Amino acid sequence: MPITNTLKSAEDFRRVGFTEDQSNMLASKLEETAQAQSEDLKQFIRQELGVFRAEMNAQFEGIRAEMDTKFDGMRAEMDVKFEGVKTEFQSVRAEFQTVRAEIQSVRAEIHDVARDQLMKFVTIIVAVVSIAVAIIKLFPNLG
Repeated sequence: MPITNTLKSAEDFRRVGFTEDQSNMLASKLEETAQAQSEDLKQFIRQELGVFRAEMNAQFEGIRAEMDTKFDGMRAEMDVKFEGVKTEFQSVRAEFQTVRAEIQSVRAEIHDVARDQLMKFVTIIVAVVSIAVAIIKLFPNLG
């Protein structure tokens, strides 16, 4: 794709006194020069972008390394804290098991005491009824 309008440039050169060959040659050389400069500029920009990319990648790698180091430290710290919480949780779980066993033991004791008290109460009622029946048999006129 032409950078300059070669035909217009040649016409402009003829108007100011150049011959047709001189105008065409000069316009052609200007186009070649513009093309070469354009390519040089593109190459320069590519090189500069490459350098910029390399610098940015190096900086990003440095940031990544720093973040990895900090995150590794944080992970290690969290692991230590988690182990502490885990140990504490296991301790609480053991305490709950102990309390549960104690509650079951107390429940069994209450059940045994209630059963014993009920047996005593029934025994007392049976004894009172037996005594009442014996008294009624001894003194039939009372009943």
